[in-house]
Amino acid sequence: MNHPYLKCAQIGLLCLGLCAFGMLWPLPSHAGRVLNDALVTRPFRHHVWQEVLTNWVNSAGEVDFAKMRAFPRRINEYLDQLATVSPDSDASYFPTKEDKAAYWINAHNAVAMRIILDHYPVTSLAQVQTLETNQRYKLGNRAYTLREIRAKAISYRKYPHILFSLTNYSMDAPPLIPRAYEGNTLKTLTRQAMQKTLADKHLIAFERTGPSCVCLSLSPYFHGYEQILFSPPAYEAEDRDEIAAQGRNFHNISHIKLVGHVNWTDTMRVYAPPAMYADLGHACSQQVRFTRANKTLRQVRYEPTRSQRLNQ
Repeated sequence: MNHPYLKCAQIGLLCLGLCAFGMLWPLPSHAGRVLNDALVTRPFRHHVWQEVLTNWVNSAGEVDFAKMRAFPRRINEYLDQLATVSPDSDASYFPTKEDKAAYWINAHNAVAMRIILDHYPVTSLAQVQTLETNQRYKLGNRAYTLREIRAKAISYRKYPHILFSLTNYSMDAPPLIPRAYEGNTLKTLTRQAMQKTLADKHLIAFERTGPSCVCLSLSPYFHGYEQILFSPPAYEAEDRDEIAAQGRNFHNISHIKLVGHVNWTDTMRVYAPPAMYADLGHACSQQVRFTRANKTLRQVRYEPTRSQRLNQ
């Protein structure tokens, strides 16, 4: 007959053996993720944001805000990472200019997404009137408005097409590509974002307005930044960038000319129709106009089920 104390000892040894076996057995991949990836890395990496994009953004740049609202943990963890450090608070986490630019792009899109989520369910940005001025979320322990984050991102003149990587999730704004920007992918991904934007004629279109004169038809989202496309000759390139970063407009320009520096027009020009390519380099009195605003959210839409239709 087994003594009860002996039986307890046997059970204890069995548990100890199982624990030791468990320590040797490789953990499932998600276990490491739960334990480690909410911590900030050096250099800073955006793998948590990538998971958010993979789960909730489709190839058309539409966000599933409805489902995401029920599962906000990952975007909240990413915002916690952003709040811990930024290129302004600790540059050692961002060894290259590309790393810094990638941070501001991802931060802009994540903060905009979170603010919209705070107001959800909404169908239009007209219902989120504080989107540009909201300072609820911090980056590197300092509060920024969305406009300030955007200015940080587009200040990297080496990549003039960065603006096409930034979105407010409306139909007026560039569609989000479901990829997190990293320093080593910045050039490739910003160009992909630009190409995706140029495929939408509401966002950017080339129109002939006269002999040797091409007008760029722009979405209202780009209002305030058109001076990077066309700048008065009195301003130097650095002045132009600073004015654009502040979101200021030139209200009293009688003649707008294409600058010789690398700018958005130089970048986009190769995508213009063949008959307009050369003429895009000529100055004319009307080269920028804006389309009608469309503040509808770019979000996944679900068709009602048969039972829902019957009950309507």
